Amino acid sequence: MQPEDLPEVDQAFQNAIQKGTGYELESRILTPDGINKYIFTKAEVKHSNNGENTVIIGTAQDITERKRAERLTEALYEISKATYSTANANEFFQSIHRVLLSIIPGDKFFIALLTNKKNALSFPYCIDENGTANWPDLDLKTPQSLTIEVLNTKRPLLLNEAQLLTRSEVVRKKVWGTEPKCWLGIPLMIRENAIGVMVIQDYHHNNAYSEKDVALLEL
Repeated sequence: MQPEDLPEVDQAFQNAIQKGTGYELESRILTPDGINKYIFTKAEVKHSNNGENTVIIGTAQDITERKRAERLTEALYEISKATYSTANANEFFQSIHRVLLSIIPGDKFFIALLTNKKNALSFPYCIDENGTANWPDLDLKTPQSLTIEVLNTKRPLLLNEAQLLTRSEVVRKKVWGTEPKCWLGIPLMIRENAIGVMVIQDYHHNNAYSEKDVALLEL
């Protein structure tokens, strides 16, 4: 179970024991492969005839897809609102990052954009576990860069740890900071032109992202 949800779950359990009532609540769990799941729990208290024993009987239902649809609707609204309400590009990037974190957790997030000369990528926004990072521009001729690969192919790229390890050492060195266990890059498009790349990485879970996350970020 996610640590943030433990107090609410524990309180519901204690109330059920003390008051002899049932409870209904939603909580999150993290599967061993790093996937977040939403669970709806419904429970009731049962007492033995002599009142000496108390048992809580309940059911748990996976509601991940429903919650995902709800959060997607909210995310699209928040990003649309940010488009018109933010004062500058950095605030807009912060808004996108905040909204995406509510749907797709990640230890590192950055946006790379083509420079005015269109011969390099700049990194106007980059946040990881150590805070804000300032990266130098990346020449588009840099060999085997994952970010440039996404820009050039105009296609998403999703790599787990095993796939990252098959890439050459040159590629892995271009992943600044901690080497991720899961890497997801999405091209930023205006009509048919790629103007940049948005990347989210997970440092701890091998299969943190799925094709559903690819579709979500593309949207």
